[in-house]
Amino acid sequence: MAIFKILDINETGKTAWLAGIIDSEGSIELAFYKPKLHRVGIVPRARIINQNKDFLDCAKQVAGLRSHTTRHKRPNGKDVYDLLFSNQNAIKILSRVKPYLIVKRKHAQIILDWANYRRGRPFSEPYSQKDLDYCLAIRRLQKKTTKPGAISKTFLLFLEQIGIPVENFDFSLLKKD
Repeated sequence: MAIFKILDINETGKTAWLAGIIDSEGSIELAFYKPKLHRVGIVPRARIINQNKDFLDCAKQVAGLRSHTTRHKRPNGKDVYDLLFSNQNAIKILSRVKPYLIVKRKHAQIILDWANYRRGRPFSEPYSQKDLDYCLAIRRLQKKTTKPGAISKTFLLFLEQIGIPVENFDFSLLKKD
């Protein structure tokens, strides 16, 4: 297959190719998650979604990092595959590809800045308003807009966890600039 020819080029070319894939087929985010019996957490993620599993396997091989591929069945009958890098692997991949990103360079920079801010802090240290500010900065860069009533329970728990009463939160901050 033609896509496997990418494996024959040098590391700089592979990294630039991977950046192009993330720019066009991917997303970069700080996601909220709620494990059972624990507080709400924030996890950096870089993901690529495509209908061609071989293509994603090639991207995974180029990245050379641990990742997770999930198959999703669509109502139209076509499968779509999701290649996900999270936590430290997301930070590593974003550090590598950031110089080659065009569309999502600001997204990557915000996540790398957040990782530097959190570096050296114990995992048990509570999140703060500054963590929320990083999450909101990413959200505003994304093309998504949040409709009233579409706020996740996990996000509301996060606000409560950092001491911001939901009734005092300015939800207009979630809108794209």
